[in-house]
Amino acid sequence: MRSNGFYLSLEAIVSMLLLTALLSHALPKEESSLNDLHVFKKENDLLLLWQLQGQGLNAGQMQLDFEFAFPEQSGKIVFNGEEIIVGKQGGEAIASEIVFFDGGIGRHEIRLIVFKQSFA
Repeated sequence: MRSNGFYLSLEAIVSMLLLTALLSHALPKEESSLNDLHVFKKENDLLLLWQLQGQGLNAGQMQLDFEFAFPEQSGKIVFNGEEIIVGKQGGEAIASEIVFFDGGIGRHEIRLIVFKQSFA
């Protein structure tokens, strides 16, 4: 009796059992969070508010609006090249930008960057 066939059959059975065990193992699910989408939506709402205010914008009011919309978060606002920094910068961020023209055809650009909170 040749034992080669026996060992090949045994190897095939072990391989099939191992494959079955790997396929039946549940993969860890990534926690889906809508936090990034929520921050992005709030950024865009804030940019639209500032766009509607038009020429009445100033750095102090923009900083207060940011702190109201994003409490305990840090970020950066760039308004026509002027940077307004709120809190500590660094890490991953979510950014939005708007370009609009006022009544006197003056071009304005606002970039809003919100840094993600690290809960570590």
